[in-house]
Amino acid sequence: MPSAVDSYYVKLLLVSLAALLYTLYRFFRRWHDARLLQETPLARVRSAPQGYVKLTGLAQALPDTPMRAPLSGRPCVWWSFQVEERVETLGRSNWQRTDGGTSDSPFLLKDSDGQCLINPLDAEIEPSETNVWVGGCEQCWPGGTPPSGAVRGAMARFGVLADRRLQESLILENAKVSVLGELRTDSGGATNALGDEAAALLSQWKHDQQALLARFDTDHDGRLSMAEWEAARGAAIAQVQHDRLNQRPAERVSTLGKPNDGRPLLIAALSAEDLAQREGRRAFAALALVAMALAASCYALSHLHYS
Repeated sequence: MPSAVDSYYVKLLLVSLAALLYTLYRFFRRWHDARLLQETPLARVRSAPQGYVKLTGLAQALPDTPMRAPLSGRPCVWWSFQVEERVETLGRSNWQRTDGGTSDSPFLLKDSDGQCLINPLDAEIEPSETNVWVGGCEQCWPGGTPPSGAVRGAMARFGVLADRRLQESLILENAKVSVLGELRTDSGGATNALGDEAAALLSQWKHDQQALLARFDTDHDGRLSMAEWEAARGAAIAQVQHDRLNQRPAERVSTLGKPNDGRPLLIAALSAEDLAQREGRRAFAALALVAMALAASCYALSHLHYS
């Protein structure tokens, strides 16, 4: 029967091996992304080839569809937020998420030559900024500036003695962004481009919930069922197809989104050079964690061998 000391080192070995596998995965993933960023040439929107490309430019909202952050109310093109409240469970205090979400609405990237649509769905995103506030549960801040009694900044992440914690990440409007992904331009029958344009149109429709419900809520229950949402998606696809027939090729907007072959879609409020350097630093940080996990595994094995 193994001793308590043996059990400790067995647990340490299992944990360190799991950490070793995870950190190896993170290292190779970050190293792969850094190599892609370094080896993919920077292109201009108008002259960019179809396929996997790297672009840089200014992030702007779609025409007539301004976006504001759900907590701070600031103009932006992408947001992610979460609201947590402190709860007591079995005598222990923990943070519990009570609200949150991430924008999936497309936005425009403009450079000196042209513009293209960026679909942020399933992207790895480096925001312009991330802000955290903490304060009392009675304070409610969405759509405005947090109260003066709230704490804001890096230390706010710990939420010491606070009852509520809010975090918001943004890509601000007109921020300089770099993207790495698959560029697709409508050629009259490109399925992926059709889906991307339909998603952008649906995003515009969702800004007017009353009109959306009036058009597609056939059972009048105040929400869209799965079948009704599919009908709305079909209508968006039909609208895009109709618009294409009346659209000159020069007016068509290319879409950059997630590749189908598993390569990453990266969107960062950084220059292309800074983005590549960031991925490189993260790869080396993961390598350092690999070394630590390997050392812990060897340490546990050595004690099991001699026990």
